[in-house]
Amino acid sequence: MLAPRLKAVFKLADQDKPSFFSVLLIGIAQIIVWGGSFFLLAVMARPIMSEMGWGRELVYGALSLSILVSAFALPYIGRLI
Repeated sequence: MLAPRLKAVFKLADQDKPSFFSVLLIGIAQIIVWGGSFFLLAVMARPIMSEMGWGRELVYGALSLSILVSAFALPYIGRLI
């Protein structure tokens, strides 16, 4: 139900190439989301450590591990898309 609405908004239904506006909008959204996700841990690390009883190494190590897993998984996921 949402996909037809998105096609109407971005006018991609009859185009082979996405419009400049849609690419710009998605690019801005990605910058905001990725920036927020990386800086979120800097804000939330202390509450996570105090509530869960974990050390700083474990909290930041988990972030590092998730970035590594993403780096190795993205080529395979990209082929599926």
